[in-house]
Amino acid sequence: MRIENAKVRHPSNTEVKSEEKSRPSIFTDKYRGEYYNLDVTKLVPFHRQARKYFDEDELKQMAETIKAHGIRQPLTVISKNDDTGLYEVVSGERRLRAAIIAGLKTVPCIIIQDLKAAVEIALIENVQRKDLHPLELARAYQQLLEAGICLSKVEIATKLGLPKSSVTEVMQLLTLPPDVQDKILKDNIASRILFRDVLETQDESAMMNLISNYQKIDQKQSKTNSKVKRKILLKVVLCNNQISIDTNTLSKITQDEKNQLKKQLLEVLE
Repeated sequence: MRIENAKVRHPSNTEVKSEEKSRPSIFTDKYRGEYYNLDVTKLVPFHRQARKYFDEDELKQMAETIKAHGIRQPLTVISKNDDTGLYEVVSGERRLRAAIIAGLKTVPCIIIQDLKAAVEIALIENVQRKDLHPLELARAYQQLLEAGICLSKVEIATKLGLPKSSVTEVMQLLTLPPDVQDKILKDNIASRILFRDVLETQDESAMMNLISNYQKIDQKQSKTNSKVKRKILLKVVLCNNQISIDTNTLSKITQDEKNQLKKQLLEVLE
């Protein structure tokens, strides 16, 4: 049976409090026990969520997967503790968005009680995502400091196994004017070279001009690269100390190209 097809339960305050001490944090990967299928209209983004933009195509693909296989991992939520009866999604907002697209009315959720643990789960989960934008990453780092989870950039680097310089470099983006930050994030610009140039610029309009010029150059390069035809000429595989070479594509190139290939191979092997 798919997890979201299990019996729907609506936790009472008394029931939730009684389970508080019996459930370890999901962040330690030891979180086990009962979950609840909650109405999607009762779920809202976590107020400390670093990610602001979600790729619509990826959400649609995830929605198709959910339609076929269901939700494999419950969302982690925490009560807003107000009169609304809403829950904030600590981890799994992408799953929630995709589930709504897929037409689900309820989704499986694990309810936690500790706000500090919730903040840590949300932020650590986000900063470990490879597709997180540098600016979103910088904001997540800042929230780790504001929440008291980490007390310094050095502690952030140590906790995440990163060089301190990489944490410092990313967090410099937070010194940019808000409009510049919004432009970078909205257009999904992630060039470290551009970031360094922008950070060295004092005037906001000059920053915007740098970004605009970068985008024009990037578009031209993309068009040029799309016209370049690439060929895989050799496939070399080493397996059990045996080398095998696939030469099928060599018949499709000219003699001059073969001579170039031979010259470069000799240089590499020497």
